[in-house]
Amino acid sequence: MYDKGNYEDMKQYFGSLDWNQYLQRKNVDEMWSVISDTIYTAVEKWVPHKVFKPGLSHHKRALWMNDRAFLKIKQKKAAFQRFKETNDGKD
Repeated sequence: MYDKGNYEDMKQYFGSLDWNQYLQRKNVDEMWSVISDTIYTAVEKWVPHKVFKPGLSHHKRALWMNDRAFLKIKQKKAAFQRFKETNDGKD
């Protein structure tokens, strides 16, 4: 969903911060922590997130997966299972 982010507002947010004040008197590790936390906060605010509800997406089929296609896939899996059990090319 990164392609749907509001990067103009994010750019203005980063531009409005006084980075010298935030990074003043900090060592490199502390500076990176401040920078990464700021980026994470901006992403959380301006990049939309898709919420997956448990159980709903698991049971959905692809749009092209009609009953006939689903039956053929089940038959193919069953035939392959028979082949694995017997190692006979006639299965």
